[in-house]
Amino acid sequence: MADRSAADNPFSVRTVAIIVLGGVLAFLGFLFLMAYAPQIRARGDSGAQPMSKSAVGFYGLYKLSEATGRLTELGTDEAHWSATGFVIVTIQPDTDLERLKRLVAARRAVDGTKTLYILPKYLTLPSFTRSGWVQNMGMLDPEWSKELLAVFGRIAFAEEKSPKGNRIIGVADEEMAGIDIPAPSATLHYIAKGMKPVLIDSGGEVVMGRTDLNNGAADYILADPDILSNQGLKSPEGARAALAVVDALRHDTKDSVAFDMVLNASGSRNLLQLMFEPPFLALTLAVLAAALLVGIHAFGRFGPAVPEPRAIPFGKRALADNAAVLIARAGAVKRLGDRYVAMIRETAATALGAGALDPEAQERWLAGLPSLPGADFATLAARTRAAPNSDAMRSAARALHDWRNEVVRDR
Repeated sequence: MADRSAADNPFSVRTVAIIVLGGVLAFLGFLFLMAYAPQIRARGDSGAQPMSKSAVGFYGLYKLSEATGRLTELGTDEAHWSATGFVIVTIQPDTDLERLKRLVAARRAVDGTKTLYILPKYLTLPSFTRSGWVQNMGMLDPEWSKELLAVFGRIAFAEEKSPKGNRIIGVADEEMAGIDIPAPSATLHYIAKGMKPVLIDSGGEVVMGRTDLNNGAADYILADPDILSNQGLKSPEGARAALAVVDALRHDTKDSVAFDMVLNASGSRNLLQLMFEPPFLALTLAVLAAALLVGIHAFGRFGPAVPEPRAIPFGKRALADNAAVLIARAGAVKRLGDRYVAMIRETAATALGAGALDPEAQERWLAGLPSLPGADFATLAARTRAAPNSDAMRSAARALHDWRNEVVRDR
């Protein structure tokens, strides 16, 4: 029987275990991708952000800094906003200004920090024909940056046509005094007022400015991103200038270069992310461990599942047992003696031909029968009627039942 049922089963325990384990891992992977989809999409974004490989992105600067031995990091949570190292922040036309305010406030609250804010220059859309590329929809009007006044103060931005031979030069006695490169594009965006010049063009327009803070921190704004974007690093001269800018803004050679990934992310952490990050990661692992133990217990069980027995079994005996339990709980055992005596009296009298007599006459007639070994009917009847508890009642009733059987069989 066991062999036939095993042969009829198309799946072995090992196969089922593999299927279940694969399903659990696939489900966890699905949850993980749902939780971190915004960060994953941000890393593949083709806009003006650190992981973008398009012309307006800064992936080239990130890889160049990393490949040349500089300590390069990606800031993936708001905790790095309060770090003491050098942070590069890329701003896009659709950047959340409230989040930008929080970033600027966090950076300015740390003594001695340096933060480079790179403004956008072009309005772009992802290319429909080439992944990772963008379509240039034209330059942004510097007027859009008026909204930044609430963040950085009274700063004005403008643009100008870059004349032939125009160059980007580091201001004397500043961190980038040695920089001298050709202008990266035919049109430059610059800071019209409100900041101390750091990088200027040949005409004296401020391309990068600085604002010093009382606690030794400084904000740097690069109005023309082509100097550090992938487009600006296409030449060896542009790459060397980009590294010079990075090195000038670090405190020393051991200081890190962090690229912010939080400002332009889709939002804060969601509930699914909390499952995979401390302190709730411990709870997630505990739940998974409990589920694993339940699965091991289910696969390790021997034989088929045993069904629970019926609360009230079938059959006459079960019915009699249930009636006995009900009688005992009702405290009616003492009242059963007289009724049992009456039942034995009627059955014995009927079997012996005295069934027509009245009850009292039947009892006298049965008591007057020739005696058998043991007690007579009157004695047994009195003992049954006077039984004080269930055990005594059971013993007396059994003796009366045996007497009836003996009398009926003997007669």
